[in-house]
Amino acid sequence: MNDFTVNLNIKDECCTKCGNTTLQKEVIITSFNQTIDLQGCYILNVIEVGPSFIKVIIQNGMYVIIRTIFPTYAMQVSLPSDCNTKHVITICTQVCRV
Repeated sequence: MNDFTVNLNIKDECCTKCGNTTLQKEVIITSFNQTIDLQGCYILNVIEVGPSFIKVIIQNGMYVIIRTIFPTYAMQVSLPSDCNTKHVITICTQVCRV
């Protein structure tokens, strides 16, 4: 990540029969060691950066999801959760050359 910083805008939505919980996070990533906490015991890490993409890993100890995200559109990822919960995160990114 020596040549890039990554701006992430994350919308983390959990929907249950009892209600909805939405968290909005804006984070500047400058190191692969930075971890972003999500709902449902998930964490997100940036694992690769290029001039026009980032690759993230989302995990919770049981499930591991790897996605490539491009700055041209928002990526939605449906995360595994229990049968009464719908968990979706939406990630927008901007890659900046340092």
